[in-house]
Amino acid sequence: MSGSFLPDEPPAAIWDEQATYASILLGAISYGVHITVFFLALYSLTRARKPHFKKWIIYVCLLFGLGTVNVCINMRFGQLVWIDNRGYPGGPFIYIVEQSGSRLLQGGNAESIIIPILTDGLLIYRCYALYHRWWIPILPTLALIGALACGILLDLQTAHPNSSLFTANTIDFSLPYFAISMGLNMLLSLLLVGRLLWMRHRLHQTLGSAYTRLYSTIAVIILESALPYALVSLVFIVLYGTNNTAAVMFIPLTVQLECISPMLIIVRVARGQAWTNETIRTSVAKHRARGKDPESPGYSQEQEMSVIRFSPGEAGVSTIPELTTGQKSASTLVGYRA
Repeated sequence: MSGSFLPDEPPAAIWDEQATYASILLGAISYGVHITVFFLALYSLTRARKPHFKKWIIYVCLLFGLGTVNVCINMRFGQLVWIDNRGYPGGPFIYIVEQSGSRLLQGGNAESIIIPILTDGLLIYRCYALYHRWWIPILPTLALIGALACGILLDLQTAHPNSSLFTANTIDFSLPYFAISMGLNMLLSLLLVGRLLWMRHRLHQTLGSAYTRLYSTIAVIILESALPYALVSLVFIVLYGTNNTAAVMFIPLTVQLECISPMLIIVRVARGQAWTNETIRTSVAKHRARGKDPESPGYSQEQEMSVIRFSPGEAGVSTIPELTTGQKSASTLVGYRA
């Protein structure tokens, strides 16, 4: 069989369809990761059996529900574009443009605005837990309110026929919304990374490198700062700001990462492995109170490592390492083992 079976559409329209299709696949793949992290968080929270963890169970279930709705809407829209309405006048590209204001996509846009509010709200709370300064959350909170206002206006604007994120009549609110939202992500991640690196430096100076490696690895810093979410958001805003169609591929991925990042932090909270402002001061004080001064000649870091455990706690509450003797349960040692 010979001949070309390419659709009778301009290359730009075909590329837009390809990007939209790829975005649905990326969203579905990242949703698979989301499912895994959700059940891990649910298991960790229920296993801890702490009454105050009930609100975190509700929180992760809400995020998971919103993420599920998002991926279902994307899959349904793909079915409408390429299967149910394949004969739409002008082809799938015109259908995507003209139906972007449909109720289905408006519902997806609405919950895509709610998810980052929940995620950034937790990250702001996490910043306060690490810094313990009342003025730290002020600027992020103002940015969060601004992002919410722009998001609502954007959702109302895209409800009009023939409106989408890439049409000229939505650029007035879409770019400010994404700029504020993604800028807030970067700000929160920088605040968290900076504080965690400072804590790591303090531990290294006081307790030595062996303790630091177990207590604050690079992987821990990446997880507790929601850095992957911020980096993907940065890529998206750069592509969107330059009006690059490839930005479409990062929208469902970003939504799923917005759900995954706070869940990973909650997993560490449930396991008692999360950082707080009291971590360094209390851990060092307990070492020295037991006569285990790291500067003393007989001090052995390796011996101390085997008995350092994290007691279960809540974000913002004193989540500190407990020093015990003769208790070496592998399930509670520092690290990612359950």
